[in-house]
Amino acid sequence: MKRFFNIVNKLIDKNISSVSRKKIIEFSFLLSLTYLIIRIIDNVYIAKPSLGDEWFFYKGFSNYIINGYYNSVINGISIPFMIITEFFYSFVSNISISLRLSNSLMVLLIYIYLFSRKNLLDKNNKLIFFIFLSLLIGTSGGMFYGTNDSFHSASLLIIYCECYLYIKYKGHNNLILVISFIICILSRPIWILTLPVILVLCLTIDYLTKPHTAKLRENKFIIMFSLSILISLMFNYPRYLNENLTRKNSNIPYHNMLMSYVDKSKTYKTDDANFNWMQWHYYSQMVSNSRFFGLFAPLVNWDEVKKYKVLNGEDSLPKSHHKYISGYPLDVLKRLPGSVVEIFIMSIRYVGIFLFLLPILIYFKYKFNVFDKKSLIIPLTVFLTILVFAFIHPRVIENRWLSSAYIFTLIFVLNRDNYFESILNDNIILLNILLMDIITVWALWKWGIFLNI
Repeated sequence: MKRFFNIVNKLIDKNISSVSRKKIIEFSFLLSLTYLIIRIIDNVYIAKPSLGDEWFFYKGFSNYIINGYYNSVINGISIPFMIITEFFYSFVSNISISLRLSNSLMVLLIYIYLFSRKNLLDKNNKLIFFIFLSLLIGTSGGMFYGTNDSFHSASLLIIYCECYLYIKYKGHNNLILVISFIICILSRPIWILTLPVILVLCLTIDYLTKPHTAKLRENKFIIMFSLSILISLMFNYPRYLNENLTRKNSNIPYHNMLMSYVDKSKTYKTDDANFNWMQWHYYSQMVSNSRFFGLFAPLVNWDEVKKYKVLNGEDSLPKSHHKYISGYPLDVLKRLPGSVVEIFIMSIRYVGIFLFLLPILIYFKYKFNVFDKKSLIIPLTVFLTILVFAFIHPRVIENRWLSSAYIFTLIFVLNRDNYFESILNDNIILLNILLMDIITVWALWKWGIFLNI
């Protein structure tokens, strides 16, 4: 493996001069900036209203305007997303544009945070980081649509980064941490799995590096997280005051949860009252398992799922993530390796070879005993986040859900302190830039510049 990287480095040194390197980086910067602008215009202004998952939030905000905060929280909304969208709606009076501007605001927040936060990015690689970040965010189109993707991704990313800064420099910011925890908790119920991962890692690495400071009840992250839970519960006060909101009232989305979330188990694609998103995806994967190792299973027509349920019963397919995990444990374990393989392959579109490079880099650093234990929080967070999503979802993962983990990966590999001989250096970074440039130019050519025209 190391020999292969040595050959690659020699070829790059021999064929690409320092002048050519500079020109490649300049071109890549212009390409990434142009690509980002094109994707913003395409997804915010050109894309049709209520496209994809935006349909749920368009419907939710329409009800929010009519019914107000109290009733909307009872019926299920993404609270931070609706509050920010209401601000934009007061100016543009267009629900779809307001939703997209609200989501895009969180993308802007990602840039501001990453490039202004002290000790987070390598000063010598900030331009390179901008190139990869812009290509990644531009590709993650859902971060501009009228969904709350960016609210969840931005808040989770900032939590990741604050944990890293705490472990590495003891330099986290409590206010930023609390706000990020609150937004993450109020945005999507997936926080129940993703936040414990980073908290446990943070506590574990803190204990291993400085055992004398690892008192759980005094740990600032636990305190800030507990405070954030309390504040999040206060935002959801209508759900506790409403006497009809019980486990028996199945007409209210997430009726058995303490917090309000958008119910995305239904769809705009069919009028079938018995449609279930999880059953659709589980059955589609089940059909594909007999070919190509079940990789990249396409969604079948819903009518096919209906016929299966008529023959085998309504409950023959899992209706939720919880029922999938608890009722089909063998299927979960069988699906896990294939899902991880899919994620790594599809990550090439988002971060090039970096995700593949991460385990290789860790292996060689560990082998030669040059690994910084404190920096281990980044690759471990990335890998465990991937496993969490692969574990709970029965079909191929949409890689935009992993954007926070991918950006965290960029922070790690573009830090020169993590460079290692021929495995990770400026040559390998340049090679990945060229790969991403080729992929981006191909995508723009395939789309005819704007995908949604």
